[in-house]
Amino acid sequence: MSVRMLRKEREKIVKEFCSRHNGIFNAETFVEEVRSEGPDHPAYNYFTWDDTAAAQKYRNWEARMFVQGLKLVFEVEHQTTSGKITIQERDVPLLLSPGAKRQQGYGYYIFDPDNPDHLEELRRQSVVDLKAWLERYSTALVSAGLTTQPLDRIISTLENMKPSTLQAAE
Repeated sequence: MSVRMLRKEREKIVKEFCSRHNGIFNAETFVEEVRSEGPDHPAYNYFTWDDTAAAQKYRNWEARMFVQGLKLVFEVEHQTTSGKITIQERDVPLLLSPGAKRQQGYGYYIFDPDNPDHLEELRRQSVVDLKAWLERYSTALVSAGLTTQPLDRIISTLENMKPSTLQAAE
């Protein structure tokens, strides 16, 4: 049975492992080391050791990878005040997976750009992803002489947007 571990605990385990393996993390070697130490290894309970259950978890992960990156492409028509009509192609994820319901077993659903609830979920997920991206890469931005302020403003705008103000990709 796998359990959640704090990031700091995992970092410590990985750093110790890497120090014994010339600074390299090899997943297969790590799993074998954990398996050979058994329950005495601090990461042992993180893994599913029942091979049937582990295989099913892996297949579920493969199914999620199968749908990852799929897009729904649609066209948005814009009419200017002069009457000129332009058509822009937009794309969004084909499927959404509401994070708030994942633990209850809910899966993915087809994204509908005309559904305000779907737009709200897309906005929520974009905030989560942008924050994660910033956390991961802000040092790279700063080292290149850039600032995080533009992305900070975008995140703030998305977070403060009321569901009634959402419009389908206009």
